Amino acid sequence: AQPEILPPGHEVPQPRIQLPAPIVTRILIGINVAVFVAMVAMTRQIISFDTLTALRWGADFAPATASGEWWRMLTSMFLHGGIIHLAVNMWALRNLGYTAELFYGRRNFLIIYLLSGLGGSSATLLWRPDAVSVGASGAIFGVAGALAAMVYFKKLPVDRAVLKRDIGSIGAVIFYNLVIGAAVPIINNSAHVGGLIAGFILGYTLPAMIFRVEREKSNTPGFMAIAAVLATILIISYTGRQRLAPESEAYRAEQAYDAGNKDEALQHAQRAASMHPETFYANYLVGAIYLENHRGADAVP
Repeated sequence: AQPEILPPGHEVPQPRIQLPAPIVTRILIGINVAVFVAMVAMTRQIISFDTLTALRWGADFAPATASGEWWRMLTSMFLHGGIIHLAVNMWALRNLGYTAELFYGRRNFLIIYLLSGLGGSSATLLWRPDAVSVGASGAIFGVAGALAAMVYFKKLPVDRAVLKRDIGSIGAVIFYNLVIGAAVPIINNSAHVGGLIAGFILGYTLPAMIFRVEREKSNTPGFMAIAAVLATILIISYTGRQRLAPESEAYRAEQAYDAGNKDEALQHAQRAASMHPETFYANYLVGAIYLENHRGADAVP
């Protein structure tokens, strides 16, 4: 075949770059939406779910979590308080997740998301033990932290101004949301901060796979960061368990009482009262159970 000579001014069409589909982000959004739909179908609530419903579905509540229900640290990441809470978080996850998954690759993005969410749950266990916490915002803040680390601190073979323009002012968005979270008591800012720190560390050390210079780097720093974040989550969880021992015993007493095991409930309540002799709730439980068992003399003190 003879080479074709194109006339002057004829533009050669450039091949379009096919970007990988953000499969992990779509799956995460799908799980969150599916759980919400299931909750609506079972409870007939949609604008907002009551606290008891959230607890039954796996919300993070420190006394329950520290009593052995550690799975709540994970399940709470896929629960939301209502339709508006879900919509806002899924909008943020779509925008940030698509970008982070493109830059970091599916595996690294999933690691950042899950460990940031667990980091937010562990921070809640330590700093907001009274809160019943649900939502993907801790994980989403982690994704934002990873993008901020990439834009502002990684040495990448691309103009940093272009990254800032294309991704947006991630730092300003983070700062604005932290200020709002600090001003509104119902927002669990501890989960935001915990997720942000975990995501930033992981985003800085894990390679941004879209760049060849990053792909060719050693994986050791990333593995060490993953291990460090996991170790921190475990240490915080253990610390929270020790601090919340009386509250956890009171929670176990409630669970046993609701199940009809009053003797077991009394034992847990007595342990809680012995750990914190001046606490109201544990002593109230002990007294109430004594009264139900017609032991008024024991109930009075």
